[in-house]
Amino acid sequence: MVVIGLSLVAAFLYSWYALQIPEVKANVAEMSVLKLWGVLVAVPAALIEEIIFRGYMMARLQQVRITPLVQVLLAAVAFSLLHLGFGFMGILCTFVVGLTLGGLYLLGQRNLLGPALCHGVINAVLEPWLLLWLLRFYSERFG
Repeated sequence: MVVIGLSLVAAFLYSWYALQIPEVKANVAEMSVLKLWGVLVAVPAALIEEIIFRGYMMARLQQVRITPLVQVLLAAVAFSLLHLGFGFMGILCTFVVGLTLGGLYLLGQRNLLGPALCHGVINAVLEPWLLLWLLRFYSERFG
């Protein structure tokens, strides 16, 4: 139960931090079909990413006797590289989230419920706004 509480605290702290980005904060009150689709896609994506990075990757690393700390670090690096489109700060933030999710996974005795809950809440709260911000960012640069 402690892991569930910590997962929710981590999710809300990270969401609060990300909502301080002016471009993200500016779109919070706006409602749209795009945001609804963002949530509907982002929450299952969080579960899939947790199955891959924590459930599969960290379990495989454990099987070959990699220490838990290195498991968390490698999974966080792989997780952050998946998010290359977010720019340097986005990758750095995603790396920190990956470390947190890996820690929750270990703290929960390798149960995916804690990290999946944390990741799902982060994606539900932030993903639609981050998607809009990314679309604007890339359209201004390359459009």
